[in-house]
Amino acid sequence: MSNSRASVIGFLAATLFAVSYVVATSGALPPTVASHFDGAGRANGFMSRSGYVGFSIGFALVLPVLVGVVMPRALMSAPELLNLPNKDYWLAPKRAADTIAFLATHNRWLGTAMALFAAGLHRSIVRANAQETPRLASDDFAVAMIVFSVVMMIWIGLLLARFRRPPPAVL
Repeated sequence: MSNSRASVIGFLAATLFAVSYVVATSGALPPTVASHFDGAGRANGFMSRSGYVGFSIGFALVLPVLVGVVMPRALMSAPELLNLPNKDYWLAPKRAADTIAFLATHNRWLGTAMALFAAGLHRSIVRANAQETPRLASDDFAVAMIVFSVVMMIWIGLLLARFRRPPPAVL
């Protein structure tokens, strides 16, 4: 299976999972959801359950779709708008299709990570609200942030490795 096809399948599966997870677990939330917490994990912001669910579905669906679907489509239809170092080299006719395909696939993987991150944050909120006095478990939130940060560093590293400066002879 190609990386491009795997990225489509991964993106669709992660986004479907994230949205389904939010919908399936939201019934356990109280009518007023503690949705924001201070550094010590104490609730300091609240939303109605329906408002929170709508926001969470948006976070799990809209942002990943913008990154994983809309941006790749925009790149394919208007590659001249792309901002890359050595753009003339990477968008030369013999490399343009590969460059755009890589970026589209790379963005789908980012959308996948964003959907899974949204599901992880929602899990933290559900667990916090399951307590009599809502409190965000710092380890729960930290795990989601650390995993997402590591994934982002890898994503950026792969992007930089792919678009490193070409040899001087070809500039």
